Amino acid sequence: MRALIGLDDDLASVSAPIRVALCAAPPAPCGDPRFDAALAAIVDYQLSKGRLPMPDWVREPSRVLKEDWVVTSNTDVAEVPAAFRRHGVILTQSELASVCRLHSQDIDEVLLALVQVDRPGFPGVRGEKWSISITKWCDTRR
Repeated sequence: MRALIGLDDDLASVSAPIRVALCAAPPAPCGDPRFDAALAAIVDYQLSKGRLPMPDWVREPSRVLKEDWVVTSNTDVAEVPAAFRRHGVILTQSELASVCRLHSQDIDEVLLALVQVDRPGFPGVRGEKWSISITKWCDTRR
C-alpha cells in the first residue's frame, strides 16, 4: 500500500508534461493482479484529472480486475473515483493520500485564508511562501 501512496504522491507533485512522461512506459507486472490494476487506476486517475493523454497500457485487460477489490473495509463506495472503478479497485482518493500531503493541503488552506496581508514583523511574507516551505518540509520527511 505504501508504494501505491508514493506513486500517487509522486504523480500529483509533478508538472503535467513530466506526469505524462513518467506514465508512458508500462510497468512490469508485479505478480499480483490487484496491484497491477491499482497502478493503472492511479495513473488513470492522475492523467484523467489533468485531461492528459492516456497510454494504451492503462486500458489493457490485464490491468482491469474481473471482480472488485475492496482495499479497505471502511471505503465509502460513493467516493471512489471513476478511474478506480474502471479498474475494479475500490479505494477513495482520501485513503490513498499520504499524511504529509493531506497535512500540507490543510495547512495551505488555512494559511492562504489567514495570511492574505503582510504581517507586522514579517514584511512581504504571504501565505504562498509559507505553503511552499511547509510542502518542502513534508517532502524532506518522506
